[in-house]
Amino acid sequence: MHPARQLLIAALRWASGVLVAGLLAALLLYAAPGATVDEREIDPALGERTRARLRAEAGARPDFVSYYAGFLQSALRGDLGTSRAYHLPVTQLIGERWSLTAAAVAEGLAAAWALGLAGALLSAGSRWASPPFTAFSVLLLCLPSGLLAIAFFLARLPVAGILAAAVFPKIYQYLRNLLDQAARAPHCLAARARGIGPLRLLLLHRAWPLWPEAVTLAGVTVSTAIGAAIPTEALCDVPGLGQLAWKSALARDLPLLVALTIAVAAVTLGVNSVASVAAAAGGGRRWRS
Repeated sequence: MHPARQLLIAALRWASGVLVAGLLAALLLYAAPGATVDEREIDPALGERTRARLRAEAGARPDFVSYYAGFLQSALRGDLGTSRAYHLPVTQLIGERWSLTAAAVAEGLAAAWALGLAGALLSAGSRWASPPFTAFSVLLLCLPSGLLAIAFFLARLPVAGILAAAVFPKIYQYLRNLLDQAARAPHCLAARARGIGPLRLLLLHRAWPLWPEAVTLAGVTVSTAIGAAIPTEALCDVPGLGQLAWKSALARDLPLLVALTIAVAAVTLGVNSVASVAAAAGGGRRWRS
């Protein structure tokens, strides 16, 4: 397929995915029980007249189709609305917190990839290195992510460590399997028969040809890290997007929750689309989780 056509298809998939994610989020929140209830009504300091005004404001909201259409029109102008819980523009709230979440995701991915790639290469090159790395990855897979988050929080370790622990097993196990499959490929058998050394065989004939698969895997690990960052920040009370999403959910803050869903979906789908196009250009196989 022509590269320009691949890019066009990827862009259309990204746009449609973002729109559908926002639509489903708004629909679920709009139709949820208690969606019209304002948490300020339980404030004992409020009088009955104020409570009646809050109920009238909640009951006067437009229907779902009108609300989402108006939200999209405002979003195209750069206005994501005003948070009902924080009484601040949604763009300001997201802008103040996204850098903290992005830094944690980047640090966690860097640590996970460094450890996963090193472990896969060492395990493929030496049979003595495989058992400890495999045992460590299996242990991380068996432990619930909530338990890992609590352990890291009590040990005062950064959120990036939790994200690295969540992503490392995927990287290590997938790359290790690819390297084992490459060792049985005809070109590797021919290189070994010609007397090529083990280090050169590992790096140039087994690892390097796998870069398209590694690019696709990178897109998946970004999605995994972002998905792990949301509950981790909420559980560890880190002032990032995860904490913001949790507090907005408790406050039934519809504009903020829909905007957060669209932002996370846009980043996740965008990274996956770029990775898929790059892998297709390199002749790689699609990652299957």
